[in-house]
Amino acid sequence: MIEIEQATSIHIEAVGRLFDLYRRFYECDPDLDLATSYIRERIERGESFIHVATIDGEAIGFVQSYPTFCSVDAIKRHVLYDLYVDESHRDAGVGARLMDAARDAAIADGAPQLYEEYPNNIAFNWVAGDHPAT
Repeated sequence: MIEIEQATSIHIEAVGRLFDLYRRFYECDPDLDLATSYIRERIERGESFIHVATIDGEAIGFVQSYPTFCSVDAIKRHVLYDLYVDESHRDAGVGARLMDAARDAAIADGAPQLYEEYPNNIAFNWVAGDHPAT
């Protein structure tokens, strides 16, 4: 059974491994130490919202969003920048469940919008409940 939970210090190594795979997907050189350090800093400093998907304790995917603000709309929003699901678990709805967790975290944090932005500059904005995957 797939479980989704907010990542804490106990998830740093597992999410770091997935983050390294995510970066490789975007053609970055493998660097597990860098990836793990980056995730450790985000979790320890509380600078992002990271949710991890697990099956029987094994991390199979993660999503990471960052709180920010939109001055034009005068609102708080979250920017979803990282979403990764291990290849062996794609097409099982894991990504959609992670997106739901990111949306729920944004709403709980008082952000009515979750803005998606990816390294290849594809971006779109959606108001909670209006995402195409919901």
